[in-house]
Amino acid sequence: MKRKSVLIIVVSLLVATILGIGFYVEQSFKSETQVPTQSDSKSRKEYKSLTPKQKVEYKIKHLGLKNYSVLIIKNNKIWISDSKGNEDTSEYLINSVQKLMTAALIAKEAQNGKLQLSDKIGKWYPKMIGGNQVTVRNLISMTSGLATFENNILTEPYSSDQSDLNKHVSNTYLINTSLNKWHYNSLNYIYLSGILEKVENSSYEKIFRKYYIQPLKLKHTNFYWDEIESKDFLLGNEYSRMNRKFAPVNVKKASVAAHHMMGAGSVTMSNLDLATTLRYILSKRMLNERSKVDLYKVTKKGGYNGGFYNYGTYKSANGTGLGYYTFLRTDNTGKNIVIIQSNYTKRGKFRHYKRQIDKIWKETNK
Repeated sequence: MKRKSVLIIVVSLLVATILGIGFYVEQSFKSETQVPTQSDSKSRKEYKSLTPKQKVEYKIKHLGLKNYSVLIIKNNKIWISDSKGNEDTSEYLINSVQKLMTAALIAKEAQNGKLQLSDKIGKWYPKMIGGNQVTVRNLISMTSGLATFENNILTEPYSSDQSDLNKHVSNTYLINTSLNKWHYNSLNYIYLSGILEKVENSSYEKIFRKYYIQPLKLKHTNFYWDEIESKDFLLGNEYSRMNRKFAPVNVKKASVAAHHMMGAGSVTMSNLDLATTLRYILSKRMLNERSKVDLYKVTKKGGYNGGFYNYGTYKSANGTGLGYYTFLRTDNTGKNIVIIQSNYTKRGKFRHYKRQIDKIWKETNK
């Protein structure tokens, strides 16, 4: 009987321990992933009584981002301009959002008659396998079917854009069954940057400055490797689940990686500079209506083209990497824009934030 009692006690303790661990894990998980609901600090009734602007501000506050800058333009006027931990003028690495600018530059060259979107890219990359089948349009819409053999270029020392392109070409091949089918691959836009360099006979960096930074008088836009020398440089941070805290990225390695993403994720911008550039691209100042229709046409709602996911009445673009987030939503004219950027990122949270930004966009346009 005594032995049986001891056994019961041991089993009970074991069960309690397991339940305790389970509760701890569940609570830890919830604390990291749970999204604040409307009733966390206010009742649903109180939330419904808020003005449209207050509701948007509430959603932004409860996104869960550590530090951020936000800019919302409504009917061509700044509706909300705010920041937490950073400044309204803080520059963030915009990562893949840069693709919409690269695409617009290609469309500009086509509009000026220097290339056609139907041109085969073998015209500029004669040694590329499949270059005689893939068009410029395929690169813009990410339907090229191009893939790479084992390629560690992003971790190799950077020497020049041309060296990068040569290495990419030697490692690229065409999957015939994937041609004209969408598959996201930043390599498409790196190749577009190379085409721009050949057409303009200039570096992508100089082209970007010529068409965007200089004419638009952008004061808070730079290339990552130049921005890190600035006294106002905003360091990217990534969350470590192992250490349960944020840690700054290695700037030297990040600079090399940004160099390798020329045309696809190497530019830093403040919210206002990003909005200014976006409005310039979507207005008739850079591209005529025919060029814009051709650049952004898709076969289905939410289809990718021209650096955007196109939803008919609005467009979205998102970027993440090297400790930065950039989320952008805009109507087709740039009269209504939502931009939220942060220099603190968590692995596995990107899609969650995208969905929350979508809700903020919808709330803004009610």
